[in-house]
Amino acid sequence: MLNGGEPFFLTSVLLSMYALTRALVPLSTTTRTDQRLFLGLAVIATVVANMLRPIMAVWVIAVALMAAFVYSRSNWQRWRPQYRQLLLYSGVVLALFVAATNLDSWLYGIRIAPSRVETLYSLATGTDPNTHGTYSAHLQASVDHELRVAPTLNQAVPTNHAALGNDATN
Repeated sequence: MLNGGEPFFLTSVLLSMYALTRALVPLSTTTRTDQRLFLGLAVIATVVANMLRPIMAVWVIAVALMAAFVYSRSNWQRWRPQYRQLLLYSGVVLALFVAATNLDSWLYGIRIAPSRVETLYSLATGTDPNTHGTYSAHLQASVDHELRVAPTLNQAVPTNHAALGNDATN
């Protein structure tokens, strides 16, 4: 067995694919409850995979594009229940992706900065075309200034501690 997060990520992606397939294209013996359980399992597996490697939004977009292609080539009324389930799946997964920072902070028990902080840091350290994308003095100075003004995570990225389930001392 391989060590690390990659096998768990791949297992989550495959489980998500399998569960979504079973929910959208059920077997003849599958009940409505089974379909709902498979849809829930697909949501959970997708969120778990996204927590390990935050790229699963690409999966959701690919599924949506594939559904649009199938819709354009087939009879809408025949596939209507599947599209409703797919819309529910996509909506719940994307809503959980939006709330991922707070969800990750709660699950891991540590406060995690929002993704905008990572984006701003990446912009500050890798966007200068004169140095082939390795350093931007102006943006780095801006980040350094922000760190001097608000040197702690509490000051730089204020969060709602009640939403995270912990107090300010943690």
